[in-house]
Amino acid sequence: MTASFERSPGKLALQDAVIYNPNVGLTAQGGIDFQHNQVDLSGSFVPAYSVNTMLTKIPLVGLLLSGGENGGVFGINYRVHGSMSDPTVSVNPLSAIAPGIFHRILSAVDGTTSRGAVRAPAETGDTATRRPAR
Repeated sequence: MTASFERSPGKLALQDAVIYNPNVGLTAQGGIDFQHNQVDLSGSFVPAYSVNTMLTKIPLVGLLLSGGENGGVFGINYRVHGSMSDPTVSVNPLSAIAPGIFHRILSAVDGTTSRGAVRAPAETGDTATRRPAR
């Protein structure tokens, strides 16, 4: 797993989080507010990660087909938001058959993009620590 994150008292903001193995990958961005028991995360579930991300290594073609460095040609957009004890999970089934570059477009249209309901620590005025997770 790799991720850029900001941590402040009671809050965690994630950017560019990626968890993967050869069989499956998951990207995430958004935040968790532990003080208010709220979560707002979104990203893509990428099956057959090793095969699905091979095209990302080809300049321009990889960007067009995958939509980014950690996305695959095929993936499923998701969003988890609301109370941590009973979150709402949204999935866009159309994203499963659309090439990766369209995932961002589809996620903006169908609401599977994190809307920032859980604000990053920098937005709240809290002091934050920025560290890459490895």
